[in-house]
Amino acid sequence: MAIQALTTLFAIIALYIGYYLVTHRHKPFLIFDPRKSVKFQWAVLIWGIEMLVVGALALTAAFVGSTGFTVAILSVGCFSGTFLSFTFVWFLNHK
Repeated sequence: MAIQALTTLFAIIALYIGYYLVTHRHKPFLIFDPRKSVKFQWAVLIWGIEMLVVGALALTAAFVGSTGFTVAILSVGCFSGTFLSFTFVWFLNHK
């Protein structure tokens, strides 16, 4: 029961991050300004869509109850969040 609640929480966070990235791909946020770099606009769009997909799959995994599917989606989500951070750090260093 606890794993379903935590997976749902993970899905909500991933969906929020994905939604935020997709809706802010033409607006400055934090210290980034996607309007100045087409590469960064594409990176934000791709990562936003990817996080929306991970969030939707995680929400599905929370209600399906398959342990293997849940572990796989949580692993993909963790790696996605890590690589998203690496991408932003790369753009931070290559202004």
